[in-house]
Amino acid sequence: SDVYYIKLRLTQGDRLIADNFYSLGKESGNLRQLHSLPKVKIDAVTSMEKTGDEWKATVQLKNNADVPALMIRLKVQGKKTGERILPAYYSDNYMSLLPGEDKEVTITFKDEDTRGERPAVEVSGFNVKEIHLNIAGVKKLIAWPMALLVLASCTGEKWTEIQTDNGYNLVVQKKGQTLGYSPCSGVT
Repeated sequence: SDVYYIKLRLTQGDRLIADNFYSLGKESGNLRQLHSLPKVKIDAVTSMEKTGDEWKATVQLKNNADVPALMIRLKVQGKKTGERILPAYYSDNYMSLLPGEDKEVTITFKDEDTRGERPAVEVSGFNVKEIHLNIAGVKKLIAWPMALLVLASCTGEKWTEIQTDNGYNLVVQKKGQTLGYSPCSGVT
């Protein structure tokens, strides 16, 4: 290979202090081989909590591909307009994940900055297939024998949405009790 990767991790005990990722060419400045990397589908799980007027999204990312996922970018935005919600504070962004590697990223932002829109997270990157994850709180779930009625709002209750290949997302209550499956568009 004309390109190789270096991953540096600084830890104190089990605690990660910092990590850095580098793509280097055998020939100085020659990174052309990066353009031949296949697109990677990142597995992503998003959970959301609202406390007072502040939202905190936690995004779990995992690269299950056999090639690195480079320059992964998270972007919190309005679900309908796609406009960025700013300011938003990320614990990490523009990161790379080696095969089998995972990472948790937290994003915080104020409710007023959503401009009344339902928040969503976009995941993209250099060789990453773009995905959109909905993040909104669940107010109440009422299960009927053949149907699941979902009423959503931003009440501060926690739920988790898992992007899957079959187009369904698993909704989980705070204590881990499975409440049901939401359609691909997320809890509505």
